[in-house]
Amino acid sequence: MKRVKSRFTLIEMLAVVAIASILIALITPAVQGLMFGSRVDQYASNFKLGMEQAQSKAFASRKYVALVLPYDHSTTDDLKQYCKGGYRMAYVTRDGSTYNFERWVDNQDWKNPNAGALCIDIRNTGPAGATSEARSDWAVAVKNSASSLALNGNFSALSTLGSTNLPSELSNIGNAALIFSPFGGVVNNDLPIYFTFTEAKIDGGRYAFDNIDNILVLKLNPITGQVTYFDPYAE
Repeated sequence: MKRVKSRFTLIEMLAVVAIASILIALITPAVQGLMFGSRVDQYASNFKLGMEQAQSKAFASRKYVALVLPYDHSTTDDLKQYCKGGYRMAYVTRDGSTYNFERWVDNQDWKNPNAGALCIDIRNTGPAGATSEARSDWAVAVKNSASSLALNGNFSALSTLGSTNLPSELSNIGNAALIFSPFGGVVNNDLPIYFTFTEAKIDGGRYAFDNIDNILVLKLNPITGQVTYFDPYAE
């Protein structure tokens, strides 16, 4: 008995390719969403670890340790890529109310933000115009101000390093510093500090938000130095 070979016609092959293309087009946004969403999680987790390491280093060395965070993205300096969430640990010395750079912590280089995620706001109250620390206000404020946030954002809860002994790479860029005391906690702050992370990138001179609904907030207790996750959507 003669066996009949099964063959695909050109029309059938084109139909399969068309269906596959449609499926890829439908699946790709969901996959990208999962990727960027996980990057926000990973970024916030890494940043939390960085703060905990800086606090531990300050306690162990009995020195003031700063987590230096470049924020002025308009600069043409080499540190531009580290703005909005990159950081590096440095030892600083206290001179009255001023903290001056001493040296970088050994074996610690600049850390980059995760692609697709940024730290858009660091302050002692709800970000971007929130009138209180109410969590519902927090979420609404982030959404409502997404189109008007300046690149420099609000890093008002942080200190600025003094000009004495400041490395040239920091003198040419807007810098802020989260300074941990060797006695525990953070200097120059009596209120909790909130760090807001979301899916975003820099588009020209503005933020471009891929998904403003996907935000993570870290809350730092300035007295104890404890870092916890803060749910901005909780009632």
